[in-house]
Amino acid sequence: MSTVSQNCKSKKQPLDQSSLQLLVDEYIHTYGDSYEQEDQWWGDKTLTWEEAIARAWNSRSSNGKMHGH
Repeated sequence: MSTVSQNCKSKKQPLDQSSLQLLVDEYIHTYGDSYEQEDQWWGDKTLTWEEAIARAWNSRSSNGKMHGH
């Protein structure tokens, strides 16, 4: 019977040094806050269905995509 040592002593990193926080910060810096943009985009209740479709179609990027990523 073999035993495995359980001596892993992980250290928590401060939030400002975490890899996840760095990735989130880089994403927001590059792409902005897409949730805020979407709230503004979909929050306009005055648009008719046809106007909303036309706005979405006309807002495509030059490469034909709706989003930059």
